[in-house]
Amino acid sequence: MKFLSAIDFVIDHSGYEFPSSDAPEEGPFSPETAGVGTNRLVASLRDAGVAPGSNVYAELGTTWFCLIRRPEEAAHVLGKLLLAVGEDNVVWGTDSIWYGPSQISIDAFRVFQNPAEMRER
Repeated sequence: MKFLSAIDFVIDHSGYEFPSSDAPEEGPFSPETAGVGTNRLVASLRDAGVAPGSNVYAELGTTWFCLIRRPEEAAHVLGKLLLAVGEDNVVWGTDSIWYGPSQISIDAFRVFQNPAEMRER
């Protein structure tokens, strides 16, 4: 009998929290914001010693739907996820059951680029 040596974990929505009136938008990771949104996922992976490319995957379903019209916030979220889980561990999800046809989200993702001022930094 063969047993699995590890379990893979898929983190729905990558821990993203849509900002409310009292929550900040996603920005750079900092100790002050380590307990909010995607930063909470990043901090927990760091604290647990989970390296990029391990068995944790960040899923972009509702996250990307919420970020389509927030390019700076999207750049921060994607950048943090790529660093935290690795480029092969960010997975696509559409959550189209909630938001309808996913082609608009897919097209927006395909053409997304970090905002010019962020690329310059």
